[in-house]
Amino acid sequence: MRIKKELIIVFFIILFVLFLEIISNKISEQITNKILKEVDEVCEGIYVLKSLDDSGTLNEENKKNVENSLKKLMDLWFDKKKLLALFFEHNEIEKISRCMVIVYEDTKNNSFANALEAKNEMKYLLKYLNDKDELLIENIF
Repeated sequence: MRIKKELIIVFFIILFVLFLEIISNKISEQITNKILKEVDEVCEGIYVLKSLDDSGTLNEENKKNVENSLKKLMDLWFDKKKLLALFFEHNEIEKISRCMVIVYEDTKNNSFANALEAKNEMKYLLKYLNDKDELLIENIF
């Protein structure tokens, strides 16, 4: 009888842990998908700036619009970064923060090719966080 109780308790503990894991996965996935959506919007603006710069028709209004969307992205990231730090390793979060700053500074300094490279790395890292955090057999072992 005692072993039966212990097995039931262990079963409920395992269910509880799985439930918490699923909830944390959903929260982190929603946050990273929201950030990825913003990154894609900023990326489109950077591509436009790069093409305008290549053709020599870059103006300050276009650049200000992209810088504003970058500031919005950075505010979103630094706001959600604290919550993501609960789920992921801090060095991964810092890599994304570094890429975010590189994209912002390179866009500000008209180095659009470097900004796009850092943006690609940032997108990869954000997708990697989602893939790494999924509850799959290969991620468990």
